[in-house]
Amino acid sequence: MIRKGLIAVGIVGFLGMSFLTAQTPGEIIAPSTPFISPLNIDGNSWTTTCNCAYSSDDQTESEILWTAIPQVESEVSGDLSTGGGCGTTDVMDDPTSGADATYVYFSDPDGIPDNGDEFMMYRMRIAKDPGNGNFGFSVLMDIDGQFGVGDDANAVAGNPGFEIEIRVKNGSGSKGLYLDDVDGVTSGTSMQSYDLGIYTQRSYAMATTASCTSKDPVFYDFFLPFSDLTTYFGVTSSTGIRIVGATSISGSSSLSNGKSDIAGVDDSKYANSVAGTDAAYTALVNSYNPVTATQAGGGGVLPVELVSYDAQKSSNQVNLSWMTASEQDVDYFIIQHADDNHGFRNIGQVDAAGNSDQLMYYQFEFKEVTIGNNYFKLVESTVNGEENDLGLLNVVYSSSDVNPYTFNQSNHEITFGSFETNIPFYIYNMGGQLVQVGDVFQQRVTLNHLEKGIYMLQIGENNYRLMIQ
Repeated sequence: MIRKGLIAVGIVGFLGMSFLTAQTPGEIIAPSTPFISPLNIDGNSWTTTCNCAYSSDDQTESEILWTAIPQVESEVSGDLSTGGGCGTTDVMDDPTSGADATYVYFSDPDGIPDNGDEFMMYRMRIAKDPGNGNFGFSVLMDIDGQFGVGDDANAVAGNPGFEIEIRVKNGSGSKGLYLDDVDGVTSGTSMQSYDLGIYTQRSYAMATTASCTSKDPVFYDFFLPFSDLTTYFGVTSSTGIRIVGATSISGSSSLSNGKSDIAGVDDSKYANSVAGTDAAYTALVNSYNPVTATQAGGGGVLPVELVSYDAQKSSNQVNLSWMTASEQDVDYFIIQHADDNHGFRNIGQVDAAGNSDQLMYYQFEFKEVTIGNNYFKLVESTVNGEENDLGLLNVVYSSSDVNPYTFNQSNHEITFGSFETNIPFYIYNMGGQLVQVGDVFQQRVTLNHLEKGIYMLQIGENNYRLMIQ
């Protein structure tokens, strides 16, 4: 099977073109104009390599070598927010793979990077043709490699770290394709707009889940000149990018109250709220490393490495765990910690599998938590010395969560917890005599010189009973 390469946009009329009337997977139902475009490279009425219906897989049989955008889990029928299941804003998985609801393709016709002839294209599988309805289809992009509160300085509630939104507003008076700057906001500024009829295309996809068999799912495809990403945002073919697909019921930003569905998560696991949406976006973005545009031009699936990254909170300790689905030339993982008063520092590292295509499980214990926010960043270090952020978690401790000290009877050693300020401690015997004094920043104090008995440990204004056996 020979795949056709993309060609420059040409002007070809519609005369003589006849469209099928049956809802056949692979059939173009709303072509872009001119008819030959990056979305329809051979100018006929099919999106397939065979110029006929899809037979078994609507990704591998597509004439464009789409690359699947990573997902955390299978996309279920039903929306996170407004909009109905199996509806016009419900994103659906590839029925063959059980994943792959959204796709990206980078077109560089002459193979010369960043000379102005490149296009960036996107595809979303929607449960129902939106027709002329007022709906929105968006691609959200993280281009600075930072995401989430504590990692991206511009993160806000409703937008945990996206800088760009490529937004289709379908069917309304202001319909069109928009390139929006959303850095630090939930309602962006439009930097450029494009004609909906030229820059979008719809075609029938293969049937999706059993719960939506009565529907005819469609591909909603759209593209823009890559040079506009360079002009307005400084993006080049070597810029690392992370992408999430989403929909809205009104054509507004998928970061706003009109959001409907987020591709690649099980919506039932996330609350229908700003915090729930932010958690879903963060899980998706942190599930894979930034990928350049040129890496999105060869089909398959972007390199998803991190399956999960979790933190379990206990007194004076956080238990971190993570799981990878695949690893390529990974040397070790670095764990970093930051709090409300200190920036990120390395607190440990764990050896990686190196190269693996199996699920690998890792864990790490941290015993120096502080009152307030405790941020934990997971970093991958490759064999060639590159470091990539994989995820960020925050664990919040109140004063009631943290024991100010632990006492080891075997060696009569006090270990103090983490304190924001250095304060003194005092130890008194039962007769009220002061027998030892120091400060909590000493971390560890040995009491072997004291006789067996009961003592009072005073830390600040609090008193604790201490028994030496």
